[in-house]
Amino acid sequence: MARKPAHEELEQRIRALEKKTVTRRRAEEELLETIKRVEIAYDQSIIYAQQLNEEIAERKRAEEALQKAHRELERRVEVRTAELLRTNTLLEKEIGVRKRMEGQLRKLNEELKSFVGFVSHELVNPITYIQGFSSFLLDNYQGKLGENVRVCLERIKANSRRMEVLVCDLLTLSSIGKLVPIFSHVPSREIVRNVTATLQDILKEKGIKVVVADNLPTIYCDKERIFQVFENLFVNAIKFTRDTKNPRIEVEYENTGSHQFCVRDNGIGIDPRYHRRIFEMFQRLKEMKDEEGSGLGLSIVEKIVNDHGGRIWVESEKGKGAAFYFVLPESFDS
Repeated sequence: MARKPAHEELEQRIRALEKKTVTRRRAEEELLETIKRVEIAYDQSIIYAQQLNEEIAERKRAEEALQKAHRELERRVEVRTAELLRTNTLLEKEIGVRKRMEGQLRKLNEELKSFVGFVSHELVNPITYIQGFSSFLLDNYQGKLGENVRVCLERIKANSRRMEVLVCDLLTLSSIGKLVPIFSHVPSREIVRNVTATLQDILKEKGIKVVVADNLPTIYCDKERIFQVFENLFVNAIKFTRDTKNPRIEVEYENTGSHQFCVRDNGIGIDPRYHRRIFEMFQRLKEMKDEEGSGLGLSIVEKIVNDHGGRIWVESEKGKGAAFYFVLPESFDS
């Protein structure tokens, strides 16, 4: 086989060398590109590692802060628990003291009620004798008595009458809460009608017009006690309208979710300063020259209303009449 010419063999070797050179250059370029990518990845990993270190440090700081807060919370809980234990101990002692005091107070109240009832009963007979003898002397020996003696007997009779009213009111007040109430459904209009019938003579004598609302409901109550409430409020209104021209007493009703009654008059009115005071025992308005009242009427009314689960108040101004409101629940569990 004939050999290629030398120049062709040389050219072939040159082309092979050039091809290797190109391949090597490409490999170098690829290597450089790979090195660049590695450097970029390395830089990114360094940044990521720094970020990761910062995040770890931040988490450590957060955990330390959380542990510190937890320890502080535990300390506060321990302090607060100790305070609550001390407060609870003091409160238990105070409750014990109050229970003992309430027991003593109930005992004293019962003893006071018994004492008032006993004294009141014991006073009834002497007062009756005083009234009887005074009336006997005035009726049978009027012509033989001097004027001074007659005046004295009249005063004795009037004061014994006042004492009788006081004793009766004391007995009523002391009996409220002792007697077992008898609750039933009663038309309140019937109660008001019975009250006006009982007081018809004095109402007629004083020329007092009575106006009763048409919407008075049937209520669940102790009929006798609520009769006392309306009666005392009517008697009170009669006194307030003593010197009033065209005296008038009105009975009003409104359903407010409870039974709200109002006994209104157009009498002398009550200064707002005395709105609470008039419900206290033995309190009477200075403007009223009440020689017969005991000062217990409104106290009795308030006690009965409270025992029915209700409340009572007055709205009035001096010279503008008075409105006594009282509220009773629609149903009452005794």
